Amino acid sequence: MIWQRTRRGQLEQLIRSAKTDFAVDEGCLERVVRAIATAPAPPPARSRRRVIAAAAVALAALVALGFVPFPAGSASGALGRAIAAFETTSGFYMRAREVRHRDIKDRMTEVWEAPGGLLRIAYWEEGRLQSWQLRGADFQAYCNPAGQFASVYDLPPAHSYRSPYQSLGPIRDMVASRKAQTGTTAVREWRQRSLWGSESDVIEATEPLEGPDQGWRRMRWEVDAATGRLISEKHWWMPHGGAWELVAYTEEVTWDVDIPSDTWAFVPPEGWKVRYYRWWTGRVENTLANGHTRDWQVTVHAVDADRNGDLVITTSRTPTAGAQDRTWPDIPMEIEAVDNLGVTYRSIPDPSINYEGAPDYQVTALRRSGSAIPPGQARTLSLTVRPYPDEAYAGQALTFAGLSIPPLQDQVDAQTQLVQY
Repeated sequence: MIWQRTRRGQLEQLIRSAKTDFAVDEGCLERVVRAIATAPAPPPARSRRRVIAAAAVALAALVALGFVPFPAGSASGALGRAIAAFETTSGFYMRAREVRHRDIKDRMTEVWEAPGGLLRIAYWEEGRLQSWQLRGADFQAYCNPAGQFASVYDLPPAHSYRSPYQSLGPIRDMVASRKAQTGTTAVREWRQRSLWGSESDVIEATEPLEGPDQGWRRMRWEVDAATGRLISEKHWWMPHGGAWELVAYTEEVTWDVDIPSDTWAFVPPEGWKVRYYRWWTGRVENTLANGHTRDWQVTVHAVDADRNGDLVITTSRTPTAGAQDRTWPDIPMEIEAVDNLGVTYRSIPDPSINYEGAPDYQVTALRRSGSAIPPGQARTLSLTVRPYPDEAYAGQALTFAGLSIPPLQDQVDAQTQLVQY
């Protein structure tokens, strides 16, 4: 009996320490371990190490034959099926491990998601909650426990950002945009099968990080072939001139999770400072001008002028019909303007001031030239909006003429309320 218990413990340790790229059925392994561990004890003359080694080899062969998948043809449309699958679940949970994230050695991420754009993401390091973000029905919050600080953004009433799962949902738009710009990003979809009869579809995308000279990243999703539901996700990074390194992978993926309703609510803990951004109130319901190019429908909602005469422009844009394969929703819009007094206005150095949680909307600050603005002077504005960088979307700029500029305001600031709890 002691010999059998010893063998069983060694076998379990050996099996569970193995590194695999696929899920191993616990029931199958338990049956294999039990069968080997309860076999009659060998004669004393035989080496225990040899028996264990032989059993390990046999087990490895079983695992290799049964669980190592092999290609079983193409899986065209797997990405679309995987995205659609999120609309059929009552709740989704994922836990992932990052083994290389900037200067972070090891980080764990938890994701909860439900239909309608509800999303909660928590980041843990060394067992401590570092930060979390939450997207509810009409707001998005970013929370920093270490600093006891949170930023809460009201989402626009016309807010349309409802992509399922933070990386799988936007991947189709990202891939299409990168492919149009560089011709380097590609998506591969194939079906695989194990000898146990299970089938899954694999979706893989590879893209340069800013440019091929800065390295590449590869993302792979495995989804159930029948339902399209996500099974696992992995990310690799390859530095320029180096080899592929695994940098992130899922540890658990669960569908139809019963998620408490208060998961989607943000109640500031006692003592926290909370800054509310209510920029959209009374703005996005207005329409000053709109127009479209081949790929974009653009609306100008509001023009504000601060005490210095600088402008703040509120816009939104959506892809036109048929443009989804050529555009990427997060592409910022660059704006420049000139008023009827000849004063020019240009975007501040970073034109990509997208509103948090709603990338279809944007607030852009325009700095005026050195010309003074006469107080009380009625002015009009000619506004030119273009995707940024323009080289990728040449010929798709829009100009809106005759927009009225309001009187100079003491303060134009999206940070409208600071509450101390």
